[in-house]
Amino acid sequence: MKLRNRQQVVSSGQEGAPPKPWASRITSLVYYGVITGILLYGIFFVGNRLLNFRANGLVTTRTIPIASTRDGRVAELPFGTGDTVRAGALLATVRPGLACQASDSSRIETLRMDILLDRARLEVLGEQIDGVQARAIGLESREALELDIELRSERPRLEVDIIDLEAERHLLGLEIQLKQQALRGAVPRDPDPRCQPDLVRAPFDGTVHSVHREVYSVVNVGEPVLSLEALRPQAVVVAYADPRLLTSLFPGKAVRIEFPDGTEAIGAISAVRAASESFAQLESEEYQLVESEVLIEVIPIDPAESERWLRFQSLGVRITGRRGAR
Repeated sequence: MKLRNRQQVVSSGQEGAPPKPWASRITSLVYYGVITGILLYGIFFVGNRLLNFRANGLVTTRTIPIASTRDGRVAELPFGTGDTVRAGALLATVRPGLACQASDSSRIETLRMDILLDRARLEVLGEQIDGVQARAIGLESREALELDIELRSERPRLEVDIIDLEAERHLLGLEIQLKQQALRGAVPRDPDPRCQPDLVRAPFDGTVHSVHREVYSVVNVGEPVLSLEALRPQAVVVAYADPRLLTSLFPGKAVRIEFPDGTEAIGAISAVRAASESFAQLESEEYQLVESEVLIEVIPIDPAESERWLRFQSLGVRITGRRGAR
């Protein structure tokens, strides 16, 4: 009886490995949970780097570059750094350069000057002809009294010179007539606007932040002559970006600004400029200098946020945004 009961007890047990204690089960769950967490974090980190970009920026006041609308040479710069200007004030005068075509008025003046010079040459030719003729007449009177072979051979040469000078005077007279006809037919038209000086004026009340050109220096279209800062400072974040991000940076794109105190704000890229510079980039917990040819400017989407941004002036911030064209 006891043996039968013992066989029943033994036969009713599960075959195989003995059951695991609860401690080993918890350890296994924790292990697999840590592995899963590491994998998920790696996927998140890689995905975040592929989908988003980061850049280090600096909070400063916004300055507007004022440029010329045509090539030329700076003729006037009435204001200097720190001067206050009103909207519409003349900031610079740029006179057109060699690319400017000669206007009709200058062509008319050129014709008039050519006619005056040709008339002066005509008078000189007349005096030369009179001198040669007088020389020939003097030789003729001497030939009647002397039998000099050299005097007899010089007179034909003088006659040839007189013929050449008369022909030159005749051709010069025809040129003067043609130029006088062209002068009478020339009608001055409106001056070419490309040949007018470019008057660079202030778009708003502000202060001259910096002057980039000097008087008599040459400037091209779009090159800043000076930079203007509004009387009421506006905040802007400037940052040198990786050139590989150029396809993801364009005016109007929204980005996130992380300030040193832990707060955040939303800004919009206002400008993307070319400016070769080295900037520090954090990679693997180490800062490395990276050559960049891209400078971005970010302004607050809400103008009222400008004052809060300016509290962090001259401090570094972090810019984050989505990769891609849109």
